[in-house]
Amino acid sequence: MQSGVPEGAGRGTKLEIKRRIRPSGRPLDLPKAATLGVRLRLLRKRLGVTLDEFSQKTGLSRNAIGRLERDEVRQIEPRILGRVLAHLGDRLKDAFPGGDPYDLIIPPTTPGNWLRNQRLRKGMAQRELAKALKVHVFSVVRYEKGRSIPDASVRERIGRMFGSGLELLLKQAKLSNGTGTRPTSAAGTARAPAANEGKKQAVAAVQVR
Repeated sequence: MQSGVPEGAGRGTKLEIKRRIRPSGRPLDLPKAATLGVRLRLLRKRLGVTLDEFSQKTGLSRNAIGRLERDEVRQIEPRILGRVLAHLGDRLKDAFPGGDPYDLIIPPTTPGNWLRNQRLRKGMAQRELAKALKVHVFSVVRYEKGRSIPDASVRERIGRMFGSGLELLLKQAKLSNGTGTRPTSAAGTARAPAANEGKKQAVAAVQVR
């Protein structure tokens, strides 16, 4: 009599069942109002991969990805989110209609946000950027928070890495109001008022830090 149990399976034998997710073509309802987590989860399902499989692809823990998809992370590190976005490929535009997904998540409207936007695109940590720029990690933190701007030598290294976007933003700020933070070297301690952050573009009610 057949019992439905595979031959050879008995006491002490664990039946390993691998969960599979079928690729989904379901459209995202009101994509502009959807949370970041909902968008990420939908895109992963469209790829037809499980959390475990996606964890292996990105090098991130299953828990880290799950927390992103459940919107349990208030301050998202660009390094982590960047790794997730890099593996979603061309499907990003499905969940972020109306523009560049990276610019919608972190609008590069200020020098600090522009740097964070570039880190998001590269999946780069602040320490990695600091090492590439030959500055202390605290200098990168100050740049991104708008407490200081890089000096000429650091801006030159940034230009070689990411292009001329930072210089353009600094020129626009100078032409518009003639104010802003003073350049500080890696060892400098000059303090200056925070740069004008401009209009914030909220995306999915999630603050990305």
